[in-house]
Amino acid sequence: MLYYRPIDIKKDKKIILELQCRINYECESPYFQDKSYEKYRKKWFASGQTKEFLSRLRKSMKEKRTIAVMVEENKEIVGYMWVQFFDVIGYDITYTEISELAVVPKYQRKGIASRMIKYIEDISRKRGIKFIRSGTGILNTPSQKLQDKLGYKPIWTKYEKKLK
Repeated sequence: MLYYRPIDIKKDKKIILELQCRINYECESPYFQDKSYEKYRKKWFASGQTKEFLSRLRKSMKEKRTIAVMVEENKEIVGYMWVQFFDVIGYDITYTEISELAVVPKYQRKGIASRMIKYIEDISRKRGIKFIRSGTGILNTPSQKLQDKLGYKPIWTKYEKKLK
């Protein structure tokens, strides 16, 4: 059984940043992903992106609707998720956005991400929300396949061109 506990940024900072770096790499543009994960990781941790990410997470966690949790099974961290809720002004619609969802690599392909998404869907239904959004990178086929399997449909596409 999965156990969901609030993120403690001081306590969970290291694992959150490791998982976030992997999310970023797996969802990155093919133009940025042309280096090994270790090279990407080294550059990402040396950049200001870690501080910016943690700042956005902290700020979001002050919003009472936000779900920012570590996911554990048998007292081991197996993943984390950050879920936000947005109101569409003028339409009387609120939607759920899965901002980040990651499973520790050794626990992947064991149904954990599916269970985490179902947890988000259950909370959203209880809150009366009718729509959930989740994004991923063009190269992240495992995430795309999972979302397809769970009934998610693409709603937009971004294009990118490398200039010479």
